Amino acid sequence: MKSRSESGFSAIFIPCLARKTNCGKYSSLQFSVLSRISRAKEIIILTGLLLAVHVPAQTPYYYLNRSFSSVQFDLQDIPTEYQLNEESDKLTDIVKGEIKTNNCYAIEKQAAISICYGSILSAWAAATNYNGAPSNYPGKIFDNVGWVRGTKAVNGKWGAYIWTLQNQIAFLSSTSSWWKNDDCIPVAISNVFVGSIGNYGPMSNVVDIGPHLDAAFVYPGAGQSNEATYQVDYTNVFYELVIPNIWINPIEAYACMGSTNPIQFTVYGTNIPNGVTWMLYQTNFEGHAVLQTNVDWHYVSVTPGSVATKYGSSPEIMGKSGQNCIESER
Repeated sequence: MKSRSESGFSAIFIPCLARKTNCGKYSSLQFSVLSRISRAKEIIILTGLLLAVHVPAQTPYYYLNRSFSSVQFDLQDIPTEYQLNEESDKLTDIVKGEIKTNNCYAIEKQAAISICYGSILSAWAAATNYNGAPSNYPGKIFDNVGWVRGTKAVNGKWGAYIWTLQNQIAFLSSTSSWWKNDDCIPVAISNVFVGSIGNYGPMSNVVDIGPHLDAAFVYPGAGQSNEATYQVDYTNVFYELVIPNIWINPIEAYACMGSTNPIQFTVYGTNIPNGVTWMLYQTNFEGHAVLQTNVDWHYVSVTPGSVATKYGSSPEIMGKSGQNCIESER
């Protein structure tokens, strides 16, 4: 009996006892992963082979091993104008978001174990070309997906093995192209960051299967074995916003009471694809000014009334959902 241990991976190969019936062929073993959440030791047993796998304590993420943190502000007492400007530079135009998960399940591929081949390349080709039926686990997302693979020679004959486990997640990156702040003002979403999976446009239908297995099927070398274990983050979701930049000209304007000559205001800006809605407050009183709009939202006219009042210009950004704040369905 020979044994080998490397990189926290141990494998014990027992000489081929069924050489007359199994030599030059590959065998398969379908098994369930034990204690995925606790990452307990997983054991595969097959005639002529015993393999023990140890999942590492710190599991990296696929595909992007990244993290997100909140912006921290250092403002005490009454901040000065300089402090406000300095702290505002920390803003990133990124806010918390959410995806709509449609379905998910884990895909476990049968372990393909080829034994008693005359060459290492023949054994590896037999293991990688094995097309066994996968086992699916509906509604499951595992935090120790990846693969186990290796090659080994026993009494001049070669064997190889490979086993894989993946997560499949289908989701909608956002339920709208607009994000709304506490005042229900919609702002366009330009990008959606979905945890470790990737970045997508708003309202993108995504079906992701990971991790990718390209590296799992690369020839590991003679007498070599290794494992790769990953987890996925699809709960930390953030929206990158296209913040509007708006300014109004003139900033202030004056007109005599009762004048028939309207004052014209013009709005300029960027990232306002649906225009703005002009509003004139204090319009419920007789004798106040009258707001006059036209098809082109860039312009508005105000005709003075018979009551002296100071009005401020404050356009609101228009969105597809109007001015009502609607909670997205989950």
